[in-house]
Amino acid sequence: MIYKKYELSQSLNGDRIVHIARNALGNVIFRAPSEQKLVKAIDDSIKEQRRLAEVSRKKKTSSKAAKLAAAAKPETEAPKTEEPLVAQAQTRRGPDGKFISKNQPTVEEPEKKSFWDRLS
Repeated sequence: MIYKKYELSQSLNGDRIVHIARNALGNVIFRAPSEQKLVKAIDDSIKEQRRLAEVSRKKKTSSKAAKLAAAAKPETEAPKTEEPLVAQAQTRRGPDGKFISKNQPTVEEPEKKSFWDRLS
């Protein structure tokens, strides 16, 4: 029998029959001495999952509200400027506006002499 995405079946545990609920992968998730208690355990688990989801949703919305409130407070303080970020972005561009890689040397280095040039 299938009940809320769980397959209900019976298992022989020693000399007792135990009712079990398996998930889609076949793993045993719930065990109970009777089918009614097994169904109640599944329902309680689903209620608990919903309650936890609601609590986490409320926590996220309250933390977002706190962040918005914290963001609104600095208006009385001096506003922050983003000049260092803009200046950094501008220094990465050459006079022609092309991107300058970090790997390119900024100062021209003299060419190293090869082994054969050093011999002569």
